[in-house]
Amino acid sequence: MEFDCDNYTDGTSGSPFLIGLDPATGDGTVIGVLGGYQQGGDSADVSYAATFGQNVQTLYDTAVSQS
Repeated sequence: MEFDCDNYTDGTSGSPFLIGLDPATGDGTVIGVLGGYQQGGDSADVSYAATFGQNVQTLYDTAVSQS
């Protein structure tokens, strides 16, 4: 995924990429992790996120079942 992020502050890389965000609770579904620019992007005003797939879901389910 690619999106414009002009004027974002430094340090947003590694943040969750969310969909279905509930403004009242702040809850949403994490579908990726933000990254880009100096470690993988062309400019500071564009960020990227690889979409999580089934392997990430399986890892999450395994971790939750072990706790």
